[in-house]
Amino acid sequence: FQGAEAPRLVEIGRAIDDDRRFVKRVFRSFDEQGVLTDDASPELLSLRNKVRALRAEAQEQLSSLVRELDEGGLLRDRNFTVRNDRYVLPVKSEFQARVEGIVHDASQTHQTVYVEPRALLQLGNRIKIARADVEQEEQRILKELSLEVAELAPRLAVDLARAGHIEAAFARGIFAARVDGRRAEIDPDAKSMSLLRARHPPL
Repeated sequence: FQGAEAPRLVEIGRAIDDDRRFVKRVFRSFDEQGVLTDDASPELLSLRNKVRALRAEAQEQLSSLVRELDEGGLLRDRNFTVRNDRYVLPVKSEFQARVEGIVHDASQTHQTVYVEPRALLQLGNRIKIARADVEQEEQRILKELSLEVAELAPRLAVDLARAGHIEAAFARGIFAARVDGRRAEIDPDAKSMSLLRARHPPL
């Protein structure tokens, strides 16, 4: 709309602060589910890439172990899984002693135990440390953004009210256009009032 058509709304709009830099950072830092993206910081991207590389290495080793152990009939199935953030293999309980490693869980029937192979222990430790580094960086970013929001909060609250005022004005305008509404003109000297087909927008 033009300033001449709605000067008060233009004035309100101009009073809203330009926080484009912060807004861009927020949209860059979170996905649609509210999860931090790799773009939240260069360090986070680097740390997450490290975790991905370590996991890829672990999965490659696991695939090799699965082929080897499955040929001996030691596994319940050919799929490795994760227990307590560690990669494990579903070993038949009767063959547990034949697979060196740490048992992290067992099935409800106790026919299967989930074993982290000894060959992957060191790699599993490296993954856990790398994951902890990722979480630490994520917490740092969230804290930094929270502090920035706290600093901007008073101004954001005022701007939110201004934006709400503008949005409400547009909503009233759309309603008026749909019902061919007109602003009521009241004659102060009139002794009576007749409102035909009157509507109250908020109601």
